[in-house]
Amino acid sequence: MSMELTKIDAMCMEIDALHTIPEVKLLRDKVLALVKLFKQQNNEEAAARAAEARIRAERKIGELTNKMANVPGPGRGKKNPAGPDSFTKYKSLEASGISTQEASEWERLADIPQAEFEATLADPKGPRSAKGIVKKVGVSQNKPTSTPSPKASTKLSKVTGTLRRLEDGKMWTSLKEALVNLTSLPAAPEVVGLMRRHHKRIETVDARLGKAEKWLKEFSDAWNV
Repeated sequence: MSMELTKIDAMCMEIDALHTIPEVKLLRDKVLALVKLFKQQNNEEAAARAAEARIRAERKIGELTNKMANVPGPGRGKKNPAGPDSFTKYKSLEASGISTQEASEWERLADIPQAEFEATLADPKGPRSAKGIVKKVGVSQNKPTSTPSPKASTKLSKVTGTLRRLEDGKMWTSLKEALVNLTSLPAAPEVVGLMRRHHKRIETVDARLGKAEKWLKEFSDAWNV
């Protein structure tokens, strides 16, 4: 077995041993970077195995976020029983760099029975993404514990659809504005020269640049998969 495959197998074992979302997300991002690297090297076997490890990590995150469905959070006129340091599910996802759409998709991946999941993953011609596996297996996006009345179901569907559209529209607007503004700037060295003339601007750039670089790299890796 090559060193690359040995490393991937070790990562898969590590995924099983991890029990917190930030740890699994960090490992998932490392595997995602390996997928891209192996593709660039035309190492198809290693790329496929790394993609499998990434899916396993995403399934593990889905298992963990599924358990957070009832995490308490503050509301109007209510105290947070978990204390001021408690995070709502949304805040926990945000802190780990996981979008609500990713969480929903990975939770549906986690809902697939283990045997069916392993069989789908073992198929060499099968999908190599969480979305593809969920679509092939046919896991429902909604997991009600009881059958709601048609009237309640319709009302809930309308509310959920509206919230999703608002969230998607707001996210797209922010992303579009950021990309347009960034790519409309003059050459980078010229911008650096201008910014370094102001102490406050230097502080702001230093505080934000690392996070911006990390986010853009993660976005680029995910976009190009």
